[in-house]
Amino acid sequence: MTEYAIAVVGAGPRGTSFLERLLARVESTGLPARGLRVVVADPAPHGAGRVWDPAQSPSTS
Repeated sequence: MTEYAIAVVGAGPRGTSFLERLLARVESTGLPARGLRVVVADPAPHGAGRVWDPAQSPSTS
C-alpha cells in the first residue's frame, strides 16, 4: 500500500481549516485513510497561534 505523508506547518486558523478540508476530502472519496500520515507542527502554544493575522505586529502577541 502506498502511504502519503503531509506536513502542516502552523496549527492556527489557516492550518486547522486546511486540515479539516483535507480530511473531509479524503472521507468523501471513500478511500481508506490508513495510507495517510498527517504531521502538524506549531511552536506556538495551543490555540490560535502566536500571530494569525499577517497584519498583526509580532509585539502584540
